[in-house]
Amino acid sequence: MNEITKDPWLIKIKGNIDDLAMNISQMFDSLHIISKPIKESTENMPLAADHLASITKQTELATTQILDKLDSMTERDNNTLELISEERTKLGQLKLNDSVDKTFEIIEKTITDDLNDSYEIMESLQFQDITSQRIGFITNLLNDVEHKLGTLLAALGEVTKLKVFEKKEHFDPKAEYSDSKSKQKDIDKIIASKK
Repeated sequence: MNEITKDPWLIKIKGNIDDLAMNISQMFDSLHIISKPIKESTENMPLAADHLASITKQTELATTQILDKLDSMTERDNNTLELISEERTKLGQLKLNDSVDKTFEIIEKTITDDLNDSYEIMESLQFQDITSQRIGFITNLLNDVEHKLGTLLAALGEVTKLKVFEKKEHFDPKAEYSDSKSKQKDIDKIIASKK
């Protein structure tokens, strides 16, 4: 019989060490099981960030196209209003009947209403910038979570090839769309400054 099997104190210590070794082995098995979903989640983070970036690009492109069309429409409408005004002045000298004058008024009012609606649409399209700001914030959060999960995996002994984004974008995480309407004078000043 060896010395350990004779001494009860040593037998107790050996038993405790064996229990501790078994617990540590079970803990490593549990950590290995936990590391798999963490690794999968970490690998999916760049995909989620890429999808959000794609949404932002598509929304920005569509918004730009809408704004370009609205800009063309408002320019045509402003030119038409100027033409109507010139023609009314010329026709006013000829003293035409009230029916022609009323027709010009109706046309001018319709075009002016369309212009006002166009300006409101342009203002409403600010949602795209707000959406971009919010998506940028979420993307950075995903990148941060990815980095922290990668750190956790490294601590668990996992060797990972993570796509960690170093690019830090500037965004306002509290950006919100507001339905406030600008005064027509302010809009007219903006349009006038583009000419």
